[in-house]
Amino acid sequence: MIRPSFRLLLAAAVVFPVACTRSPRQGGPEKGPDAQPQTAPAPADRAAQVLRARLAAPQPPAAMAKEAGSAEVWTDLRRLYESNAYRPVWTKDGEPRKDIATLRTAVAQVEADGLNPADYDLSAAAALESARSHNPFKGSSLAPDVLADADLRLSYTYLKLARHLERGRVPPGKVDEHWFGQQRRDDFVKVLKAALDSGHLAESLIALEPQQPQYAALKQVLARYREAAARGGWGTLPAGLNLRPGRSDPEVAVLRAHLIASGDLASSAPTAPAPSAAPAAAASPVFDKETQDALKRFERRHGRVADGRLDRELLAALNVPVEARIRQIPSTTARSSCRCAW
Repeated sequence: MIRPSFRLLLAAAVVFPVACTRSPRQGGPEKGPDAQPQTAPAPADRAAQVLRARLAAPQPPAAMAKEAGSAEVWTDLRRLYESNAYRPVWTKDGEPRKDIATLRTAVAQVEADGLNPADYDLSAAAALESARSHNPFKGSSLAPDVLADADLRLSYTYLKLARHLERGRVPPGKVDEHWFGQQRRDDFVKVLKAALDSGHLAESLIALEPQQPQYAALKQVLARYREAAARGGWGTLPAGLNLRPGRSDPEVAVLRAHLIASGDLASSAPTAPAPSAAPAAAASPVFDKETQDALKRFERRHGRVADGRLDRELLAALNVPVEARIRQIPSTTARSSCRCAW
């Protein structure tokens, strides 16, 4: 016969191990061999968190808000990163994209379109290019906030440049209150995403330029005027100068040099003369038919009746310094095309 005290002791021995054994599901971290280690978020994921916070504001930050058109660009930025789950777009797998160097080259060449490279901030490019990691498992070497801000700034620069190339740095209506027309409206977010996906970023910007022949012609005029400015500009014709066809006058050489520089008179001079050299074709002192025809071309380009006669108004137009002509070209382009870069 088993005593009651022994029966109680036996029951306690059976129950105690069961009570002390706790299933991992009942609480506390799993410590078994199959437990997964806790890893920190990747730098791109942390940068995405920063980008989401930065872009939560409906208006651009103060540094950007000072620029014309910044509100529209900011709206595009928010759409861009929202469509990319707020992850950086200028780095991939911790490495900077080659498109960064392409954008730098494109900005350096915008003078040909009458734009100023200094207006397009590329300081973020150096920061992103320095993020190159030698450890394929580590990702970007930049701090998440630095990576996010640099990526955001570079996207802002591209979208700003794209807008200026297609629609103009200054809206045409502000240049001419009588201007009206239908502007092309590309979706710059889609343009940038397609450019980054395809690797054709330079081509994406070129495609945004106006395609009208007048635009290409004005770009050529701008290039010639800058060459003339590098050579010291063109001379000034004296007031009251009276030239007749076939007449010889020392001032004809000055007139011919001006017409060569403006592209109205063909030159037999080398394509890249030294700054102090005058084109050989300008040396003739005779006001011949070739010079008169070139003068008529100058008049037509400036909206005048092309009669080839030097009157006071025409002399004043010829004596406008080349630097002033360079500054006038952006306004001329805005009036001549509903898609303009200046």
